[in-house]
Amino acid sequence: MIDLDRTVFDCPSITYFFGNMSFGETNLNKDLEYVVVDAKKSREYANNLFFLKMSHAKNFTPVDDVLRVLDKWNKQGIEITFVSSRANFKAFHRATVEWFDKYGVKYENIIMDCNNKAKYGELHGFDMLIDDTLKNCTDCLKVGIIPVWVRTKYNKKVVAPEELFQATNWEEIDACVQAMLPYYQTPTFLQEESFQELAAEQL
Repeated sequence: MIDLDRTVFDCPSITYFFGNMSFGETNLNKDLEYVVVDAKKSREYANNLFFLKMSHAKNFTPVDDVLRVLDKWNKQGIEITFVSSRANFKAFHRATVEWFDKYGVKYENIIMDCNNKAKYGELHGFDMLIDDTLKNCTDCLKVGIIPVWVRTKYNKKVVAPEELFQATNWEEIDACVQAMLPYYQTPTFLQEESFQELAAEQL
């Protein structure tokens, strides 16, 4: 599972605000809710004047080396699903699908308006989460999903548990994923080596 905003691409602040307006602590206590984006239909959605700026893929900027790393993972056969708490607005569906089309990014699914990524990942059998929100990462860790917490300028002052792998760029994220590949089916591997040590071997 890979987060979108500020993990895969940077977007205008207003897009980020409205895109995540439905996300909050209270939503985490609800039954699991999410929307699977229909890429074909999303490309046909008409622009709304209010969301016009958000509906243009050109307004989203790739985060450092993300495109090269995603292409590498596709070639390795790693299943890529993007899971976001973005609100269920058609403009966001269209902009996101067009962005992936523009850069040739391949993926299994795009999930939006997901109120609990740990529950979603556990239900669908995902092995890892890449996200810039600390709570999503710590919640995934509790259910056996390996999290990679992406450090950005927005969360740089937040203190995380020592056992949580932290990455500041996509080279480090890729190093963690490569380190985890031989171990993801072994429930006890976390007790043998730390995330940081395993990932360091890949850099």
